[in-house]
Amino acid sequence: MNLTSLANFTYALSYFGFGKVYSTNGEVTSAYFSPFELYRPVQFAVNFQGMGLPSTNYYTYEKLLKEVTSDATCANENDGICTLANACNTYTQLTEFQFKLQFTSATDDYYVRVPLAAFAQSNTKNQCEL
Repeated sequence: MNLTSLANFTYALSYFGFGKVYSTNGEVTSAYFSPFELYRPVQFAVNFQGMGLPSTNYYTYEKLLKEVTSDATCANENDGICTLANACNTYTQLTEFQFKLQFTSATDDYYVRVPLAAFAQSNTKNQCEL
């Protein structure tokens, strides 16, 4: 899907979760995603850095992230950022864990999996911010 078709995207978000896909020899064998609440409208903006999660989903994400990597510290304020103690490239979890967004129309189900690494960047202290 290119950005032009994304601009005209009219499907509803029917599922939003965080988890992992398991595979053997490149073949998907199973997946587990923990769901987030879908109680607010969803808006995609290419000029916003990050996810912009509502507070209840942010706290769920914080809890799940701390299960994935125990050294995460998350700021509990508007535009909060979670920080990992080391550089982003030291965390294999960033490519293994993903957000799943599933879209539904009258005839088809579409979904996108976005790796946690898509939201990772190093700060001036060479720590990983999400």
